[in-house]
Amino acid sequence: MFHVSFNRNKVKLKQLIGIRARLALLAVILVAPLMLERARSLEDARARQIELASAEFASLARQRRRPARGDLLG
Repeated sequence: MFHVSFNRNKVKLKQLIGIRARLALLAVILVAPLMLERARSLEDARARQIELASAEFASLARQRRRPARGDLLG
């Protein structure tokens, strides 16, 4: 009959890293998705701001090209 034991691997893991390291690893696993979502949100917001600024700049450039009404009369 085969006897399979997983306790040896668990003991090696506990010896390999301490409780602080395991807690730090757990914290990274829990916080990493939140950090990635925040970075994506900031990137989207920045892209929107750039798009609005570009549109405003283009609008101002179009207004500067047209002569004013008073300029035509001389």
